[in-house]
Amino acid sequence: MRSLSWRGSLRWVRRLSFTQKLALAAVVASVGVAYLASRYFGTLQGLGYVGAFLINVIGSSSVFLPLPGAVGIFALGATGDFSPVLLGLFAGLGGSLGEVTGYLAGYGGRAMLEGRPLYGRMVAWMRRRGGLTIFVIALVGVIPFDLTGIAAGALRYPVWRFLLFAALGKIPRFMLIAWSGGWGMDALHWLVGM
Repeated sequence: MRSLSWRGSLRWVRRLSFTQKLALAAVVASVGVAYLASRYFGTLQGLGYVGAFLINVIGSSSVFLPLPGAVGIFALGATGDFSPVLLGLFAGLGGSLGEVTGYLAGYGGRAMLEGRPLYGRMVAWMRRRGGLTIFVIALVGVIPFDLTGIAAGALRYPVWRFLLFAALGKIPRFMLIAWSGGWGMDALHWLVGM
């Protein structure tokens, strides 16, 4: 009987291409960053606009592991200390940059989600109207954006265009979330003041 060692169990890594190894490293790093972010979330919120950027870089970089980036922006908007426009700008740029991990995962590992119906639809949408698909899904946020990033990477969609359309969708979305935080607090003060 052969003994199992950690070297034997990682033999499959040697067979990966450079881009697949890069994508795997990005995914592993995003899980590590996600863990750290969950421990230090309050500290990031205290950094204001830079915190909004970092919260969303970290939250978006964790592939399929939801982190409360939108909750942080809502909370920052609720304080009334920050401009919702600037919060949306910083959060949207950070969220777009963080999505590169999903893009790299798709670029390096095409077969990861093949055969899944939603992923198949995403690939079809990306082939027809890539920029519009990225923009709408980043804006609406109903479908997990990681699928969009993985599909864009697998289709070798230009990364600069991916980042541009992701930012164009995420910035107004986070502006609305920040304004909602402020409106929510105003409504609460109005209700309590009655």
